[in-house]
Amino acid sequence: MSLKEYFLLSNAQAAAKLVPEGARKAIATLLGVARRRAEAAERLWSNGHTAEGLRLAVDAFGATQEALPAFVEATGAPVDAAFEGDGLGKYRPVLLDRGLTERRVNTLLEVEKLLVDREAPVLDEDVRAADGELFQKIIATRSRLDAALSPAASSPSQLAWTRIWRLTFSVLTIVAIAATAYLVTRTPEGITAVASDYTNVFDGPRVIDGDPETEWQLPGGSLGYVEISIQPPVHMEQLRLLNGHNRWYNDRATRAYRVELYSADTVVETVDGEFAALEPEPEWTEHALEEDTAGQEIDRIRFSVRSFHRLGAGLAEIEWH
Repeated sequence: MSLKEYFLLSNAQAAAKLVPEGARKAIATLLGVARRRAEAAERLWSNGHTAEGLRLAVDAFGATQEALPAFVEATGAPVDAAFEGDGLGKYRPVLLDRGLTERRVNTLLEVEKLLVDREAPVLDEDVRAADGELFQKIIATRSRLDAALSPAASSPSQLAWTRIWRLTFSVLTIVAIAATAYLVTRTPEGITAVASDYTNVFDGPRVIDGDPETEWQLPGGSLGYVEISIQPPVHMEQLRLLNGHNRWYNDRATRAYRVELYSADTVVETVDGEFAALEPEPEWTEHALEEDTAGQEIDRIRFSVRSFHRLGAGLAEIEWH
């Protein structure tokens, strides 16, 4: 969807006018059921009920697919007459016409094929890393398909209100981004964090931003470290760590770790530890430092990941006193 279409919804309103009221309600019902299933799937997954969450996500994907024939019948949208069967491939022209890119249509077809060819895990302990990646793909592609079809489930007046809401929300978002930028740059002067690697926007400074909801995360299946530089150096008696968990999916957390405390490029104490399990609501882990360390001026802390839970490693916060 272009930026112009996102705000003006001209094409969406044109499509909505083609759909009779009865068909609109039928499409709205199908998409509404699918959305509720998808929301329930994400809640189950985030609470650790991964097998059931995955099964419900598959159901949500299928329910969204069911809205496609109704959309085609109501709008007369073109389909691929040469395609055999009722799979998503038949609706490629519809999806492209509704604004999905060729790549995203191919991703939809890929997810559909994966769901046909695979056997769903029955118990949570049967869920593997590949299932976690599939879950996220299902949720993302279902949402895109929903967005492509949802104009047919809305009346022109509802779309008009959506347009007003999006314009208002955009203004509020700009204000929020400015406020967030201010908060992020409030990291105490002289304290910086740099990570060996990170995924997307989950970078090293998140472990010292004072917000337990943000995390540093390594790419899936990899090890690495985050290093904090402190100037001027400080004396420490206690170290506190808050494990990550990837709050949207609860699928990334550190297991075994090593913390090295430096004074003038010399390691003055090494702390080895382990977070026993991935916790949806992790609690702080505290390490009392040796008396000799308390007399040292610590100017650097390195937290190294030695193993991880589920898809990869992460850490929410590092504090010291």
